[in-house]
Amino acid sequence: MLWSYLSFADCVCLVEAALTAPRVGHTISYGSSDNKLKMVDNSGANHLDFTGLACRPRNT
Repeated sequence: MLWSYLSFADCVCLVEAALTAPRVGHTISYGSSDNKLKMVDNSGANHLDFTGLACRPRNT
């Protein structure tokens, strides 16, 4: 089940993104690393700016 893999570094980044986001509200985020196969739609959490690339900004 590699599609659900979440590295420790990416987990730290996801928690940091959730705690520092300007707007969170009621957000459900499926934390997973940048795996080739994605079984869940995480588009509802785009405002967290988490890409699963160990804290690399999305726009680079």
